Amino acid sequence: MKVLRTLHAVTSLKPYCNGKCQIALFIGALLLSIALSPARAVLADSVILLPIIANTADVATIQQDNNQPDLPTGDDFISGKNLFYVSKSGNNRGGESWASAWNELDQINWNRVLPGSLILIDGGRTEMVYSTTLRVKKSGTKERPITIQLAQETARNGKAVFNGGRGAVLPYCGQKSYTDNSNNAKKYGIIVDNQSWIVVDGTKWSGIEIQKYTRSGLLIDRGSSNITARNLEIFDNGEAKREGNGWTSARPGIGLGGSDHTLDRLIVHDNGEDSIQSLWGENQLRNITITRSWLHNMRRHPSVNESSNYCTHSDGVQIYDGGVISGLTIEESVIGPGFTNGVMMGQSLVGNNTWADVQEVTFRNVIFSKAVENGIYGYTKTNSQNWVLENVTLDCLNTKFHCLRIENSRHTVRNSIIYGSRVAFDDGLDNYSNNCQWNTQGFAIGHTANPMFRAASSTDPFAVADYTLPSNSPCHNRGARLTSVQHLFESAANVKPIQPNVQPIVQPIKQPIKQPVNPSRLSCSGILLDAENGNIFNKFKREAGYIVHEIDTDKPSIGGSATYEFQAEQDGMYQIRTLVSAAGSGSNSYFININEQPTGTYMIWDIEPTDGFEERMVSWRGSGTHEKNQFSPKFFRLRKGSHTLVIRGRETGTKLDKICIEKR
Repeated sequence: MKVLRTLHAVTSLKPYCNGKCQIALFIGALLLSIALSPARAVLADSVILLPIIANTADVATIQQDNNQPDLPTGDDFISGKNLFYVSKSGNNRGGESWASAWNELDQINWNRVLPGSLILIDGGRTEMVYSTTLRVKKSGTKERPITIQLAQETARNGKAVFNGGRGAVLPYCGQKSYTDNSNNAKKYGIIVDNQSWIVVDGTKWSGIEIQKYTRSGLLIDRGSSNITARNLEIFDNGEAKREGNGWTSARPGIGLGGSDHTLDRLIVHDNGEDSIQSLWGENQLRNITITRSWLHNMRRHPSVNESSNYCTHSDGVQIYDGGVISGLTIEESVIGPGFTNGVMMGQSLVGNNTWADVQEVTFRNVIFSKAVENGIYGYTKTNSQNWVLENVTLDCLNTKFHCLRIENSRHTVRNSIIYGSRVAFDDGLDNYSNNCQWNTQGFAIGHTANPMFRAASSTDPFAVADYTLPSNSPCHNRGARLTSVQHLFESAANVKPIQPNVQPIVQPIKQPIKQPVNPSRLSCSGILLDAENGNIFNKFKREAGYIVHEIDTDKPSIGGSATYEFQAEQDGMYQIRTLVSAAGSGSNSYFININEQPTGTYMIWDIEPTDGFEERMVSWRGSGTHEKNQFSPKFFRLRKGSHTLVIRGRETGTKLDKICIEKR
């Protein structure tokens, strides 16, 4: 019987393997089936067929007929990827073909999914509707991410619609009567919770549509990392709430936590509150990129000339909790119209523990269109630092309060156009150049001139403008290179997907040899710590007056641990100087953080090679390279009180002698 099953498995591959391939497989299957014991013959049924498939791309292009036998089973194709299918027309028997596809999002058997897996979602000829939640329960790796994407083959590449079943469109602010049908609705469209290296891709604009969930269309929870969401449209998600004599809506389109995420080619609009909103509490939010996306509201309130959800203070992006949040990039995107604030960054201390300082922010080639109250707003009494606005167009002609307002002076604004309302840098601005502003009040950061936009309505707050500059514009070559929503769609239509935060391989440059510092001395005006006196564990080893790491690892959780308790005498920004011995490439880095475990490449401290023990300032790689860290030096925002410095080993032979923590 085992022989017959194996022979049948081979002959069933006729559509995919002909000629000599069939003969060789037949003979191999016959010999193996005879030789193997009954227990092992079952294994042979699946294993013997692995060499048939060269790569998953070949499998993805096969047009299967339901009358043909399914592809052979097996936990891992020769390419290192599993191929699985989700379709409402599947029979839910294994997910290995369209015929046996898992028939709902919550039917995916994650026990079978491995790093490198590809899960194809059927979009039908025009669309296919799914009514559950896609909850990702496995992680990929940097080299082998798990990819969940809309199918590309004809008759399956329409649109995958994730519908949470809430029913009626969300109520507008103050709506008197509303039928709430949310009792049986699902809370989230997609949940990624404590997973990493996941790609969810609609493969074309709005290829996956997420609507009518009662919390958010997409939740990326704290503890998740390296998540890419691409080509999704997220709208009409949130809950209906009765307030006083009427109804209103609540909840954002995307709830965001974790680190090293990329949101690419998203259309997010008309949800309960903000388009994108940080999670409460320790959201671990850092190193987030939003690119080639359109965030907006277009559903008008029937009696107020604002969006239907205006009373919820709907913003494009709002970050209001999580402590010090570092590394946010928004580029090649349009934010607006229809928001209260284009972006609202930061939160002064509320109660005992709700606050956020947002640092190292970059806006590049972005249009901010027609915010009601503020275009770009850095929250008052927060420690905003190192924001860069480059080639930004801000249309604020009817904005009530500020077109641009940021705390502190350590920011850069260049090659940008500010059109209307008020500009506020109460502490001044360290760097600004080649800007153009018109009909503004407050701080002057550039030449005053009318940019002469092609089509920028001053009366309709929902008009989708065209910010193309004529050749004779006095603001020529300034502002966003992106000129309109249509331009965004056209420019990003055929762009190849990018991998999230993959750093290029750069050959190290030989560093000049400097005079060594006496390893027993380090001048310090703050808190001086001896490295060997900390809590030293695992792969760190104490030597004569210093510690040394003994293994190489790219995972902070595997490396040695050295922690140091200290007291900050004042609130403020702190830097760390050290005496360290880093012999060269391969022995010159640690992971480092304060009060939390360092995670991922973002928190690598790449040390300039030394000759013996030398003084070096702590930095963070961020989105830079091992040669040029993004945050150099790295400043830590600390409150007065107790803190813990956490160092995890990364490379063999890196030696640490003394640590000086100083207030800047």
